[in-house]
Amino acid sequence: MVLRGLKVIDSDTFFEDKKILVAGLGMTGISAAATLIRLGGRVVAVDNNINLDRDDIYSRITKKNIIRGEKVPGGSLEIIIDSNVNSNTSLLEDTALIIASPGIPGNISLFEAAGKKGTGIWDELELAWSIMGKRQKENTIAVTGTNGKTTVVNLIQKIFTDPGLPSVACGNVGLPLLDTIQLSRDRQVIDNETIRVIEVSSFQLERTKTFKPHIGILLNITSDHMDRHGDIQDYGRLKFSLFSSQDKEDIAVLNTDDPFIAGNVYNLKKGKKHPLIIKFGLKSSREHNFHYSGNNIFFDFAGYKGNIDIGGNQLQGLHNISNIMASMIPALLAGISPESIEGSVKDFKPLDHRSEYLGEVAGIRCFND
Repeated sequence: MVLRGLKVIDSDTFFEDKKILVAGLGMTGISAAATLIRLGGRVVAVDNNINLDRDDIYSRITKKNIIRGEKVPGGSLEIIIDSNVNSNTSLLEDTALIIASPGIPGNISLFEAAGKKGTGIWDELELAWSIMGKRQKENTIAVTGTNGKTTVVNLIQKIFTDPGLPSVACGNVGLPLLDTIQLSRDRQVIDNETIRVIEVSSFQLERTKTFKPHIGILLNITSDHMDRHGDIQDYGRLKFSLFSSQDKEDIAVLNTDDPFIAGNVYNLKKGKKHPLIIKFGLKSSREHNFHYSGNNIFFDFAGYKGNIDIGGNQLQGLHNISNIMASMIPALLAGISPESIEGSVKDFKPLDHRSEYLGEVAGIRCFND
């Protein structure tokens, strides 16, 4: 994959001796705190869940900065667990940046005060992007949508891994993007050829600034998280922001069977540097670069033309046909053969709780969804 990388900040000095507030001490918060300490930051890590064990949190953060049995020198760590921490605006004194866990809404007093002060609020995804090397950014595939993200991310990862290409499923799927990035003992980012397949939620997209996946995939948009996002229009615009930093070197993959997506594709074509747009849908159409017919997925895009037989795959339902189409596009772009893709798709086992076939009882087929 080819991508003109964004200018990479000097991670060895950008966070050096800066006070950085890490809000929320779930998996992403712990990864963010550990990384920032490694980069020399003065980390204040906070959470309002008084049931958390401070010693356990401290141990989990510090263990991430041990290499070959030795603790790597870095910044400092303070942990505050307090039920009122979300309203403690005094924490903003001398704070250069906030890294917020995705689940924390933007309307808490601490974040509203930060906005008035002009203090930046990032999430772990944005932090990871700020320290990634050029080659690492070139090898990124990001997937968002209301439904199907985890299935698609894991299927893409399998399609790449089966022929021997190193890849990892990360992001909202469970493994923080930060945990896939290697830092040397002297705090320099180590580039590698791993392809990062990143599941991205709407909560994460709220706080991304420069995130620019080489391939972005939008699966569908239906009403979800309206208590946080307001209405379907705002939620849809947030999902489309996955492509907001892309340029002509990048690729946007869109399910135009979805009426909201189909009605907003034109927004991606504004300007001279918009990404290459690849459309897919179940029915044959001049608009679709990919479509489904007779157990085959047919494709015609960017000089690639052919079909892949997916008959006998274990994923159930028409929505999963769409998921399969979305999953094979990055692989074809990377030069993986249709034969290899076909084998990976047919060998892929549905994930737990996602149209998972359980068996047959009294002639009734049962699924866990």
